[in-house]
Amino acid sequence: MKNNLIYGKVPPQAKELESAVLGAIMLEKEAYGQVADVLKPESFYVLANETIYRAIVNLARKNQPVDILTIMQELIGLGKLESVGGANYLTQLTKDVVSSAHIKAHADIINRMYVSRELLKVAGNIINRAYDGEPDVFELISEVERSLIEISDKSSNNDMVHISQVVHEAHDRIEDWSFQHKENPDIPTGVPTGFTDLDRATRGWQPGDLILLAARPSVGKTALMLALIRHAALGIKPTVVAAWSLEMKAIYLVLRMLSAESNTVLYKIQTGRLDDNEMAKLVKEGMKVLSTAGIYFDDKSEVSLRTITAKSRRLKKKEGLGLIVIDYLQLMESEGKKENRNLEIGTISRDLKKLAVELQVPIIALSQLSREAEKHITWESGPPAWTLRDSGSLEQDADLIIMLWGPSDKDIEKAPEIRNKRRARIVKQRNGVRLTVELDFQDSIQLFKNGEDSPVTNVSNWKPIRDAANF
Repeated sequence: MKNNLIYGKVPPQAKELESAVLGAIMLEKEAYGQVADVLKPESFYVLANETIYRAIVNLARKNQPVDILTIMQELIGLGKLESVGGANYLTQLTKDVVSSAHIKAHADIINRMYVSRELLKVAGNIINRAYDGEPDVFELISEVERSLIEISDKSSNNDMVHISQVVHEAHDRIEDWSFQHKENPDIPTGVPTGFTDLDRATRGWQPGDLILLAARPSVGKTALMLALIRHAALGIKPTVVAAWSLEMKAIYLVLRMLSAESNTVLYKIQTGRLDDNEMAKLVKEGMKVLSTAGIYFDDKSEVSLRTITAKSRRLKKKEGLGLIVIDYLQLMESEGKKENRNLEIGTISRDLKKLAVELQVPIIALSQLSREAEKHITWESGPPAWTLRDSGSLEQDADLIIMLWGPSDKDIEKAPEIRNKRRARIVKQRNGVRLTVELDFQDSIQLFKNGEDSPVTNVSNWKPIRDAANF
């Protein structure tokens, strides 16, 4: 037996039901299929029963028949037959079976007992580490949250969904979209980007999507990120935004936002050169407005995905989180062994996608383009997607990839009117079109606006990209 005592008590267990389930599996060939998605070897409290069930799982994976004789041979091959009690114990298990009619109900009870034992382990770990003076109690909280999610994931037994249920959900979703369009056709179905052409192309940031915003340094990537945050939190569909800034402290981000919000030159703000009127304008049009926004910053320079996940879950539950923004992805840390940076970034991007799906919240992750991109960027074509730095599986995991670029000095010499222009190209969109839009960028006040001469002015001739992943 495992875990004989926890806090002086016998842990939750159902030994008789374990015997009944194993006996039924040995006697009836259909029995294992009824419990395979409910029980795992570790679900069993009695160690011998865990070993026997592990042998059953091995047989099933090898597509071999499961009965008392094949189980016995598998245990012999594993060198475990005698340790579980020999052939006599297997025979006794079959004798205790009256019927397999209730095997599913028995398995559910065994699973609940297993979950209870796992919860007791987590609780014990919390108590011990708290008494020992855990140096970082907030990290302990994050670890506990992760452990509880893992227990829930491991023990969940959600049945497959029939298409009729999904069709019903699709009907409700379409009706919601139709009602919203009739009320205001200009409001996107997702979180608004705040830019007309991007909203038309993307329908706003969609729940569960991972969005990459990639550019070379000094193009305006952070300014665009702040504009997107502002439009999400204070736009036509206000929502709560959680922003992680691994490169810049929150105060410097807010200074940029104040500059854009009040149309005040950032240099004058940073050097204390504001006159009384400008200061009053900054307070009235900047500080008072931004203070009402549901924006939360975390500017720790070192942050793991585990921390982002834990804090996002809490904010989702407490405030109704609507958007997550990370600046920038290559500065994030993964946990575990770090063999290769590309693989590490790939792990981070996959986990971010999982988090977006779990919370049903769009995640925008800023990403650096490699230096190689400089050789290939032109004002007309922009950077190719393969220049994503440490790309790993970024292209595969992202639902939407947007490349941002500006004109070079040579481009500006040829056409001075494009000095304050930026272009954003959707190079991948899993559920929509790929295109380029033009934005106006006033660097002095860190302000992005809809481009007056954007190549995209109407969507009547747009066609969906069927194979958006192949770019």
